[in-house]
Amino acid sequence: AGDTSDVEEVAPPPPPPRTALAARDGEQEVQATASTGGLLNLPHARALCPSAPFRAPQGAFAKRPLHGNAEACSRCYCYICDAPARECTQWQSDYQKAPSHCNAHDRLTKWRKLRDGAKRKRQCAVAV
Repeated sequence: AGDTSDVEEVAPPPPPPRTALAARDGEQEVQATASTGGLLNLPHARALCPSAPFRAPQGAFAKRPLHGNAEACSRCYCYICDAPARECTQWQSDYQKAPSHCNAHDRLTKWRKLRDGAKRKRQCAVAV
């Protein structure tokens, strides 16, 4: 009953990484590089949502919502508007000249240009 020869002592697992935030010199944006709760608990771009799969066609610029991209969790942000997805007025657009922001991601130059243009508009609106 008191024999412990078959018992192996195991060290507790290491603690999970803490959230690490970093901003480049001169920039106001902060980028999360690690989190104990994952992206599910932090605001994140729709394309990075861990609970709603995102699909982007390779090399294509889709203007209408694709493959369930319009689905978003409560922490999803619009990549273009930099606002919660539920507040984006172009999340699902049927207007050909206004692409659906739910399809936006950082891997396509055209989406990055739209984001930069929207950011400049927001900065000009604040400056006035």
